[in-house]
Amino acid sequence: MISILVTGDIVYTGNEILRNGYVYVRGGRVIDLGEGSPPEEYTYATLVLGGPGRIIVPGLRVVADPLLYPFRYTEIYDSPCELYRQLSPNEAFKLSLPGIYTLHMLGATSIAIRYVSENLPYSLKNSLDADFDLYKVECGDSGSNKLESGDVIVDPLNNLQAIKDPLDYSRIISERLGKEPPTISKNSIANIAVFNARSPPLFTVVEYSSRLDPAKLYGRAGWVESLLYGENILVDSGEHIYIVEKHLREAYSIATNIASRYSR
Repeated sequence: MISILVTGDIVYTGNEILRNGYVYVRGGRVIDLGEGSPPEEYTYATLVLGGPGRIIVPGLRVVADPLLYPFRYTEIYDSPCELYRQLSPNEAFKLSLPGIYTLHMLGATSIAIRYVSENLPYSLKNSLDADFDLYKVECGDSGSNKLESGDVIVDPLNNLQAIKDPLDYSRIISERLGKEPPTISKNSIANIAVFNARSPPLFTVVEYSSRLDPAKLYGRAGWVESLLYGENILVDSGEHIYIVEKHLREAYSIATNIASRYSR
């Protein structure tokens, strides 16, 4: 059974701030957390993440349409269902990877995919060992998409800055999906994002900010250094473990081919 120790100058659990804290994970769940030095037995964990100058926060739950991400500056973005209809399952999977990469690097561990069927989130979950759900959209004859609930939800891939409090946004999404909001608490599934405050843009924030707002870290503090869901390391040392350059090149090739057909 894999065990993981995460340490940092600040641990924000979603409810409180722990100074000079640690989180101990075993079997994909948080076993213990606290302030000060971790018990010696925890230091023999299979993996050790974080360290001095790190800020540890819960991973986010978001709703996003990663298929549209490669086309966000094109006319295709305004016709999502037209795009959905022409994609094979394999093309949809590959096209979604740059958006998933971006969301993971921003600190999202749980992603509800806006799409017309469960095939895509199912494939992503099996391939990336991460948390994916379906947030279903309906496509009418006009090619416009309509959420089943009728709600308009900000897509962080489109406008993260419009989400003033990402943690509150994450709680709202969790409620709509009937899920527990991501927190760092005993017995919960490990949803952990680690930011490095020893380098810009968070440089010196730990030393000189007595009123740190953890909600302002996501997307405003650059990429995460590490991202953990369950016992799976999704991002380590600022590099995505599952989505690599090869996958991004494949997605680019598919996107450019589709865009060229629209421009004719």
